[in-house]
Amino acid sequence: MKSYEWINGTFAPCSPASSRVAGPFDRVDSWRHRDGRANGLTHHLERFGGVPDGFVQAMLPLISAGDLFPRIARCGSRLFLDVRPAPAPRTTTVLTYTPTAPDPRTQPLLKGPDLDALAQYRDSHQLPGTDDTVIVGAEGGMLETTTGALLAWDGDTLVLPSGTWLPSVTSAQIVDRARAIGLSVSSRPLYPDDNMPLWFANSLHGISPVTEIRGQHAKTPPAHPRTVEWQAWWWGNFAKSA
Repeated sequence: MKSYEWINGTFAPCSPASSRVAGPFDRVDSWRHRDGRANGLTHHLERFGGVPDGFVQAMLPLISAGDLFPRIARCGSRLFLDVRPAPAPRTTTVLTYTPTAPDPRTQPLLKGPDLDALAQYRDSHQLPGTDDTVIVGAEGGMLETTTGALLAWDGDTLVLPSGTWLPSVTSAQIVDRARAIGLSVSSRPLYPDDNMPLWFANSLHGISPVTEIRGQHAKTPPAHPRTVEWQAWWWGNFAKSA
């Protein structure tokens, strides 16, 4: 991994951002960057809250080669870039569901302030052999996971979880496509017992169907018949960053 701090209009090499600041980040964002191509980079930058003039132009050459998972972070007036190798895409996902675990989030609409709390939540509750842990609402509904969004399918209707969750770039892309091809989109509480196709989605793994939810009892959501088509669509949207 290579790390940089934005100082006087340029990126200066430094130690990783997490070792250079005390306390949580104000904002963080990250995405998969493949050989200079990204999917929805503009939306990630918007969610981050904007960057100074020249920041993106200086960043792109640093992430132009390889399969990467860059992360930008803000702490006060300081800006950081960590250039990390990306893991292989996760084609399926197994989740831990612990309905009694308290919601660790303090600012669920922002990515950054709760990163440490989410990591501690995973460490405390995630079951061996699972990929991520569900964040559970007051009534037991599944809101999101510690690293991604959840979306379900009721026939031809795309179902988003009711409640509060991080505005996901990948989830928004899926919603936009569903509406563009004439499918309905609704919102309601999602539970492991729903017996509906369930997708995990984020900008690192794209669309990853949930094949099992483990907790007191294991649940196996059915597969969506068009998952492969949707995955191909998402991976096909990587474009050269300008």
